[in-house]
Amino acid sequence: MLTQIKAVGDYTKDSGASPQKQLKFFTGYSQLMGVFFPQKFAFNCLLAVAFLIVYFVGFSNDLQEHRFEGVVRFFLVAGFLTIFIFVPIISIIGDGDADLAKHLFMVPVSIDLIFLLFISDILNQRLWHGYRKGD
Repeated sequence: MLTQIKAVGDYTKDSGASPQKQLKFFTGYSQLMGVFFPQKFAFNCLLAVAFLIVYFVGFSNDLQEHRFEGVVRFFLVAGFLTIFIFVPIISIIGDGDADLAKHLFMVPVSIDLIFLLFISDILNQRLWHGYRKGD
Protein backbone atom coordinates (compact mmCIF):
# COMPACT_ATOMS: atom_id res chain seq x y z
CA MET A 1 0.00 0.00 0.00
CA LEU A 2 3.02 2.29 -0.27
CA THR A 3 2.58 4.91 -2.96
CA GLN A 4 6.29 5.70 -3.12
CA ILE A 5 8.19 3.30 -5.36
CA LYS A 6 11.41 2.23 -3.64
CA ALA A 7 13.23 1.11 -6.79
CA VAL A 8 13.94 4.66 -7.95
CA GLY A 9 15.21 7.77 -6.25
CA ASP A 10 13.63 11.19 -6.03
CA TYR A 11 16.68 13.24 -6.99
CA THR A 12 18.41 13.82 -10.33
CA LYS A 13 22.06 12.95 -10.91
CA ASP A 14 23.00 16.63 -10.99
CA SER A 15 21.71 17.24 -7.45
CA GLY A 16 24.61 15.39 -5.84
CA ALA A 17 22.35 13.13 -3.76
CA SER A 18 23.25 9.49 -3.37
CA PRO A 19 21.63 7.03 -5.81
CA GLN A 20 18.08 5.95 -4.89
CA LYS A 21 17.82 8.55 -2.11
CA GLN A 22 14.18 9.33 -1.43
CA LEU A 23 12.40 12.22 0.19
CA LYS A 24 10.41 11.24 3.30
CA PHE A 25 8.62 14.54 3.94
CA PHE A 26 5.10 13.72 2.64
CA THR A 27 5.13 9.94 3.04
CA GLY A 28 3.75 9.57 6.58
CA TYR A 29 0.27 8.43 5.51
CA SER A 30 1.71 6.08 2.93
CA GLN A 31 4.07 4.51 5.47
CA LEU A 32 1.21 4.16 7.97
CA MET A 33 -0.92 2.37 5.38
CA GLY A 34 2.02 0.14 4.44
CA VAL A 35 2.54 -0.93 8.05
CA PHE A 36 -1.04 -1.41 9.24
CA PHE A 37 -2.92 -2.41 6.09
CA PRO A 38 -3.23 -6.23 5.85
CA GLN A 39 -1.08 -7.76 3.11
CA LYS A 40 -3.61 -10.42 2.09
CA PHE A 41 -5.48 -10.25 -1.21
CA ALA A 42 -8.53 -11.82 0.45
CA PHE A 43 -8.76 -8.76 2.72
CA ASN A 44 -8.71 -6.53 -0.38
CA CYS A 45 -11.59 -8.51 -1.86
CA LEU A 46 -13.61 -8.29 1.38
CA LEU A 47 -12.92 -4.56 1.62
CA ALA A 48 -14.09 -4.11 -1.98
CA VAL A 49 -17.31 -5.99 -1.28
CA ALA A 50 -17.92 -3.91 1.87
CA PHE A 51 -17.43 -0.63 -0.01
CA LEU A 52 -19.70 -1.82 -2.83
CA ILE A 53 -22.45 -2.75 -0.35
CA VAL A 54 -22.19 0.58 1.48
CA TYR A 55 -22.32 2.62 -1.72
CA PHE A 56 -25.01 0.39 -3.24
CA VAL A 57 -27.38 1.52 -0.48
CA GLY A 58 -26.88 5.14 -1.54
CA PHE A 59 -27.20 4.08 -5.18
CA SER A 60 -30.56 2.42 -4.62
CA ASN A 61 -31.89 5.22 -2.38
CA ASP A 62 -30.99 7.91 -4.89
CA LEU A 63 -32.25 5.83 -7.80
CA GLN A 64 -35.67 5.50 -6.14
CA GLU A 65 -35.83 9.25 -5.47
CA HIS A 66 -34.64 10.12 -9.02
CA ARG A 67 -31.40 11.77 -7.89
CA PHE A 68 -28.09 11.10 -9.56
CA GLU A 69 -25.43 11.85 -6.90
CA GLY A 70 -25.50 8.40 -5.27
CA VAL A 71 -25.58 6.71 -8.67
CA VAL A 72 -22.47 8.59 -9.81
CA ARG A 73 -20.67 7.91 -6.50
CA PHE A 74 -21.48 4.19 -6.75
CA PHE A 75 -20.02 3.92 -10.24
CA LEU A 76 -16.98 5.99 -9.22
CA VAL A 77 -16.30 3.65 -6.30
CA ALA A 78 -16.95 0.60 -8.50
CA GLY A 79 -14.41 1.88 -11.02
CA PHE A 80 -11.76 2.47 -8.36
CA LEU A 81 -12.46 -0.96 -6.87
CA THR A 82 -12.02 -2.52 -10.30
CA ILE A 83 -8.52 -1.05 -10.33
CA PHE A 84 -7.99 -2.17 -6.72
CA ILE A 85 -8.90 -5.81 -7.44
CA PHE A 86 -7.97 -6.52 -11.04
CA VAL A 87 -4.72 -4.58 -11.61
CA PRO A 88 -2.68 -6.86 -9.29
CA ILE A 89 -4.01 -9.94 -11.06
CA ILE A 90 -3.40 -8.54 -14.54
CA SER A 91 0.07 -7.25 -13.60
CA ILE A 92 1.20 -10.59 -12.21
CA ILE A 93 -0.20 -12.56 -15.15
CA GLY A 94 1.11 -10.10 -17.74
CA ASP A 95 4.55 -9.19 -16.41
CA GLY A 96 5.27 -11.52 -13.51
CA ASP A 97 6.88 -9.94 -10.51
CA ALA A 98 9.33 -7.77 -12.49
CA ASP A 99 8.83 -4.11 -11.58
CA LEU A 100 5.71 -5.05 -9.64
CA ALA A 101 5.77 -1.88 -7.50
CA LYS A 102 5.72 0.25 -10.64
CA HIS A 103 2.75 -1.64 -12.09
CA LEU A 104 0.80 -1.58 -8.82
CA PHE A 105 1.10 2.18 -8.24
CA MET A 106 -2.56 2.67 -9.22
CA VAL A 107 -3.80 0.27 -6.52
CA PRO A 108 -2.91 2.24 -3.37
CA VAL A 109 -3.81 5.51 -5.07
CA SER A 110 -7.30 4.20 -5.91
CA ILE A 111 -7.96 2.87 -2.40
CA ASP A 112 -6.70 6.15 -0.91
CA LEU A 113 -9.16 8.05 -3.09
CA ILE A 114 -11.98 5.73 -1.97
CA PHE A 115 -11.05 6.28 1.69
CA LEU A 116 -11.03 10.03 1.10
CA LEU A 117 -14.45 9.90 -0.57
CA PHE A 118 -15.80 7.66 2.22
CA ILE A 119 -14.61 9.99 4.97
CA SER A 120 -15.96 13.07 3.18
CA ASP A 121 -19.32 11.35 2.65
CA ILE A 122 -19.54 10.47 6.33
CA LEU A 123 -18.56 13.98 7.47
CA ASN A 124 -21.07 15.59 5.07
CA GLN A 125 -23.78 13.07 6.03
CA ARG A 126 -24.43 12.00 2.45
CA LEU A 127 -23.21 8.43 2.49
CA TRP A 128 -26.62 6.86 1.91
CA HIS A 129 -28.41 9.76 0.28
CA GLY A 130 -27.55 12.63 -2.03
CA TYR A 131 -28.20 16.28 -1.48
CA ARG A 132 -31.71 17.23 -0.50
CA LYS A 133 -33.48 20.38 -1.67
CA GLY A 134 -33.07 22.10 1.71
CA ASP A 135 -29.32 21.34 1.97
